[in-house]
Amino acid sequence: KVSALNESVPGNVKSVFRSWERRLNSAEAYLESNEGDPELIVFIPFTSDVKIKSISVVGGSDGTSPAKMRAFINRDGIDFSDAHSMQPVQEWDLVENLQGLLEYQTR
Repeated sequence: KVSALNESVPGNVKSVFRSWERRLNSAEAYLESNEGDPELIVFIPFTSDVKIKSISVVGGSDGTSPAKMRAFINRDGIDFSDAHSMQPVQEWDLVENLQGLLEYQTR
């Protein structure tokens, strides 16, 4: 079950995983962290092996887009302390992507 730590509206994380065609649908919920704490941890469990080739992060305007993203694989129960002390499998510096045209390649 997809879930998040520190999301401002519990459960909104489930609505941000959309098809390419629906990626810019502003009528759907969006994901943001709690006020005053800009970090989020998103858990995306899979029931079988997958190969993710790229990720697109559509952010908000005026500096509300995320700046960094880190990936940890097969880490159940990770918390913020773990995420700060562990080496990620991959890390990206993100740019504002209001139109959802940028994709970040994965290794």
